[in-house]
Amino acid sequence: MEKNGSESRKICKKWFCIFGLRAPTLKQLWWSFPLFFAAVRGFLAPLGLLDFYWHLRIGQVIVETLSIPRTDIFSFTAAGKEFIDQSWLADVLFYIIYKAGGFALVVFGNGILLSLILLPLSFLCRKAGPKTWSSVFPLFLVAFCLPWNLRPQIYSSALFSFFYWILWSYRSKASSAIYALPVLMIVWVNLHGAFPIGLGLIVIFLAVELIELLVGGMGDAASTQRLKVLALILVLCFVATMANPELYGVYDYVLSIMKSASVQKYVTEWQPPAVSSSDGFTLFYLPFFLLTLAFIVSSRRPSLLELSLYAAFSAYGLMALRNCVWFVIVSAPMLARHLPSIDWSFIHPKPAASALRLSHPHARRKELASLNRVIALAMIVVFIMHSPWVKMRLQKSTLQSPDTPVGAMDFIERNWIQGNIFHPQLYGDYLIWRLWPEQRSFFDGRVHLFDEAFVKEYSKVLHCAEWEALLAKYDIKYLLLPKGKQDEDMVKLIEAARYSGRWAARYEDDIAVLFERMSGCAFFQRDAARINRMSASCNPHP
Repeated sequence: MEKNGSESRKICKKWFCIFGLRAPTLKQLWWSFPLFFAAVRGFLAPLGLLDFYWHLRIGQVIVETLSIPRTDIFSFTAAGKEFIDQSWLADVLFYIIYKAGGFALVVFGNGILLSLILLPLSFLCRKAGPKTWSSVFPLFLVAFCLPWNLRPQIYSSALFSFFYWILWSYRSKASSAIYALPVLMIVWVNLHGAFPIGLGLIVIFLAVELIELLVGGMGDAASTQRLKVLALILVLCFVATMANPELYGVYDYVLSIMKSASVQKYVTEWQPPAVSSSDGFTLFYLPFFLLTLAFIVSSRRPSLLELSLYAAFSAYGLMALRNCVWFVIVSAPMLARHLPSIDWSFIHPKPAASALRLSHPHARRKELASLNRVIALAMIVVFIMHSPWVKMRLQKSTLQSPDTPVGAMDFIERNWIQGNIFHPQLYGDYLIWRLWPEQRSFFDGRVHLFDEAFVKEYSKVLHCAEWEALLAKYDIKYLLLPKGKQDEDMVKLIEAARYSGRWAARYEDDIAVLFERMSGCAFFQRDAARINRMSASCNPHP
């Protein structure tokens, strides 16, 4: 009874600390800050125009029809073409969350998922780094470098983080949690197409265990039993990938995207990360340079597993910008392990370093407790103020990206505009969400669905090359073009349509302009009216 009573008191104390009845310690504040930062960062991310809205719409179709579309039903340029919605479960989750709480709940869930990615890493970093600062800094780095836009890939990032935690924990201490991986893989293969990364991670751990067992004397050599378990888990996870509507065909889908010329040539995130770009530097080169420097300067020699993970995921990250997230995640525990082994005396002399210790005299405990309570309260206030519901009320704005053509879509919907619309790819997903099935997209975020020849013609139109002939080929009746944050080519296209005499502006605001192609009769009437106005101005007194 006494033992149960003491355990209950410990649990109560923890809950009291959570709800602010007890001041948090400085360590608890340090550990909570990366998770807090990741969540708030997710709240600040607007609903992007690409790779979200079409997922939301197809999630609605799946929920309402209880079936997954097998052909394209959203565009008029690829209508009827075979289409595999491999991330159907993510689409359904997006729509269910949207129906439950609107866009605000969707954005809130994005912030929580970003924090969830850090949770397994915090366990690994805490175990790897003996000092608080060396464990918290890698977590903050991951929170800063993670892509924060809302899309199904965020589910892959979270599941990869849990795979990483379970595998590394099993390596250090055999645990039955390793048998959860096949179950997680069943979920992963239906959420996003990056599930083979989980298999690759298991292969790396298995290969390192095998090499250490064969060579011997390298670190903690794995036992034969542990090696057999990892091999069994790899087989079970591979079998688990078949638990999807496409069965083994899901691998053909993944390969078709990777081989798609349209994707490889025209999608930015499939291009190698450039050190000169902000995305390339933040998502890859910053953590890459830091980990490389830590390996070089640290007095602790990297293990075979660390070198294998470093080599595999840095090479994979250099292949495409979208692959960099995996390197960011795997680098965190390794940084936590090697940062304390670096001689930092060149930055802080020993006397100054001793002043930075987290322990404090008893006389200052009350003062520090009050300060910690204030900091915790400030974090809670910031969290609430940046939550989607409060943010919309205070800023009197929506959660959508500022360049979302809401007004133009309202006009098209309100006036029952019919006929094919040409629009930039950026508008395709939102058009599907707002106007389908009355209107279908010309080109949207599902780039692999459109062949290279089509993408070249689309690019020609954007560059004002044979644009009217190409638009006639697709029987385009309307042009929906962006005005805000436009590039030089878009300015030329808008001006060409405005002064061609064959297109009339039906709607225009600060974000977008909608042109309608004039029929022969309307074109003649407009020219006649223009001639009459010119004649009247030249002969005011007949």
